[in-house]
Amino acid sequence: MKLIFKLILLGILVIAGLPMIAPNSPVSGVIRAATADVMSFCDRRPEACDDGARFVQQTRQALFSLIGSIGSATDPSALTASDRALSPARQTAVNEGPKKVQAIPFTIGQPPAEPTATSAAATAQARKAAFAGHGN
Repeated sequence: MKLIFKLILLGILVIAGLPMIAPNSPVSGVIRAATADVMSFCDRRPEACDDGARFVQQTRQALFSLIGSIGSATDPSALTASDRALSPARQTAVNEGPKKVQAIPFTIGQPPAEPTATSAAATAQARKAAFAGHGN
């Protein structure tokens, strides 16, 4: 959907800029004539422009009243019983003060022992035994 919108917008921009890009083409003449016709529409038909202005004003008022009624819907009395059933219960936050964290003592002890050749071989044998029979 975004791609279609972008392509339409790009097409409008190309058509609007065509008289500047190729001023002598026949398409540019048509675009200039259509633009001049649109610009002089209110001079030819003032009643249509007045009707359009009234429509825009009524639409603007309806839109702002709708937005205002949506904004006032946060009043609990504006909600129906089914709306209240769907909304989560209102919970108040209780401040219990700072949380106490249990400190775990850390002592520096002996470093872990380096693996020896016998322990490494035992570990390798344990791995082989664990996976014996797999993959055969």
